Amino acid sequence: AGSTLTPKGASVVDFEASLRDGEIYTSYMESPGVIQVAFEPGTPVAAKLYADDLQLTSLQEQLNLPGALSGAVSGFVNLSGPTPNPLTLAGDGWAKIKNGSLGTVPVLSAVFRAAGIDPPVFH
Repeated sequence: AGSTLTPKGASVVDFEASLRDGEIYTSYMESPGVIQVAFEPGTPVAAKLYADDLQLTSLQEQLNLPGALSGAVSGFVNLSGPTPNPLTLAGDGWAKIKNGSLGTVPVLSAVFRAAGIDPPVFH
């Protein structure tokens, strides 16, 4: 991985890691990603990452999630925040699930409730 370390912070480009039988990476020709950490109060962070074929069944087992999950997730996230705490991160992204079954996923129900819309029924 290519990395830079300065008195102001650290960044990593050309990052690639295997995860849940899939891959997370920063190298994408059209819009390269990066992982950054600033050395200042709060330790601000930013990440622009891509994912390919993360297996939901493996993820469910590893995180001990309820419900029946299957399929492969690919996607992109571009997040930043004033601290490394996930609750302080904001940004955008997208996800695609191939041959997926989400069954009953409590976190999705909570998201739809918060948005004030009826949750879809996944088959």
